[in-house]
Amino acid sequence: MKLLFFVLIFVIGHVAGSDSDLPPKIFYDLNGSEDLFQKYVIEYDKHYNEEEYWAHYEIFKDNLEKINELNKNSNSTVYDINQFTDLKFEEVANTYMGMSLKIDVTNVKTYEPKGFAPASLDYRRKGWVTPIKDQGHCNTCYIFSAVGAIEGWLARRTGRLISLSEQEALDCDIYQDGCKTGGFPVNAMNVISQQGGCMTEVDYPYEQKKGQCRTKSSKIVAKISGGLQIDVKNENDLKDALANHGPLSIGLIVGENFRHYKGDIFRGSCEGNGGHAVLLVGYDSVNGEEFWIIKNSWSERWGERGYMRMKMGAKLCGIGNYVAAAV
Repeated sequence: MKLLFFVLIFVIGHVAGSDSDLPPKIFYDLNGSEDLFQKYVIEYDKHYNEEEYWAHYEIFKDNLEKINELNKNSNSTVYDINQFTDLKFEEVANTYMGMSLKIDVTNVKTYEPKGFAPASLDYRRKGWVTPIKDQGHCNTCYIFSAVGAIEGWLARRTGRLISLSEQEALDCDIYQDGCKTGGFPVNAMNVISQQGGCMTEVDYPYEQKKGQCRTKSSKIVAKISGGLQIDVKNENDLKDALANHGPLSIGLIVGENFRHYKGDIFRGSCEGNGGHAVLLVGYDSVNGEEFWIIKNSWSERWGERGYMRMKMGAKLCGIGNYVAAAV
């Protein structure tokens, strides 16, 4: 069957604001979905037996329809195919997220605003954010979020941006296998603190599975006291906290729209039951609309090369409900 898809010309030409790098909205012809899935399986290196192949094809086709609908009903937000398009949302939530929605409120410090938050802020420009990483088939979003906060903490204090080890926090947690159960960013920070600090990603690379704890004290490059969960009253206080603490580990409640996101400011529904931890690295505005800058751990194939711009002011996805900093 010949691959068919069409792109509405007026949509291709539509770009929010002045950002000419935005991807076009693609509306897929479902009659060409079989050929498209064949190409997808090769591009994303999927491996299925025959029964699995056709089962995932049906899911893929359903998700194409959802992507078409999302693009039709959103103004400028773009949704598209990615590594999750052949999976049900439940599979994504159970394998690629991993932050519990039952947040521990017994050890939380109320944030007192300092009264200083610039009009815009992007810690990537300061050199406090490492390149996008990929947690893979493992519920370690909370560790990647926590380690990202520690990387920013280290860069802020030393001027050195070093990619730190997520595997250390996974291996050295004696209470759980975070790859299977997920966890909280503060807990990951505390595990690293108990080990005496964090090694580099080069010295302790990520393996997508729990192994033996192999921390070497002579290789530790970042020593922290632990993690601090902070309570912010609103998004203005969150801006203030971000400006004063550096990159923050945050938890979100996400659903279908989030996993299909490709580009522009995300304004969609967050209905769903997926708890997901990410790294908050800044905020800005375009045409008077403010947005958060979020670093994810789903590789550069998701979103805007691994990042999302999320609308500010609507408390989307429960942003601000869970906030943690390295101390």
